[in-house]
Amino acid sequence: MTVREALSLGSSQFPQTPEDNPRLEAGVLLAFCLGLSREKLLACPGRELSPGEERAYRALAARRARGVPSAYLTGRREFYGREFYVDPRVLIPRPDTETLVEAALEIINRPGGRGAETSVVDICTGSGCIPLTLAWEVPGLKSAAADISPAAACVFALNRRLLRRPETAFYLSDLLNGVPGRWDLITANPPYLSPAEIEEKRRREGGPWGSAAAADWEEPELALNGGEGGLKILRRVIAQSPARLNPGGWLVMEGAPGQMNFLRKAMAEEGFLGVECVPDLAGRERVIRGYYGK
Repeated sequence: MTVREALSLGSSQFPQTPEDNPRLEAGVLLAFCLGLSREKLLACPGRELSPGEERAYRALAARRARGVPSAYLTGRREFYGREFYVDPRVLIPRPDTETLVEAALEIINRPGGRGAETSVVDICTGSGCIPLTLAWEVPGLKSAAADISPAAACVFALNRRLLRRPETAFYLSDLLNGVPGRWDLITANPPYLSPAEIEEKRRREGGPWGSAAAADWEEPELALNGGEGGLKILRRVIAQSPARLNPGGWLVMEGAPGQMNFLRKAMAEEGFLGVECVPDLAGRERVIRGYYGK
């Protein structure tokens, strides 16, 4: 089997969803099996796989065809140009969340801002992709992270070590309840799917959903389920943030495009000013931000 044939095999079997590109995923899995970058892989389409490489690839491809996310098969996910470790204990970072990082960096680096002296905490951090990326992009940043899940804390600790950012503190906390002090910037990608949307996600992505085997590789419901309308956790973040922000401090939060009108109103009612939405790469309102008082 050649590289070209392996890519065709994988892309013909993998599920097609709005978030997944079967050809791209086939390349990710094959590059992982061969120990190559995707660029080097695509440069040698006629390369023959060894019997061991072919067996390894077919095994991963079969699991992906059954619905296991590629990131959980490889233990890797690229985010903002860096590779993070992921497993079923945490949500898989999405490209849309890079919009949140960009929105936060604009605040940190704005003229007259505090730059690296900005204190920032990311709640519902999961893998830590947001605070660890911010810490890389702004050397010396006073960054911290928080999550309610002890399992996510383990994944965060691994990524903090892999990305060499020991200065980023971690708090085991239900949102901001266990996080000390006040902050210049709070970032959050909280759960914002409704229970019905989670069921639709499961149906769309296929696989033996609801089985004991599926529980080993589904994304954790704790990181997805935002309660009725997907708004319960978002409301709590907005309500808690004013008391935990320094004067003029910002809240930057991800949500679904259909939730933005509600979030604008909720933030305004809590006293946030300058509330605005930031579109993702597809032009959808994905991130909302505002500052609290002066």
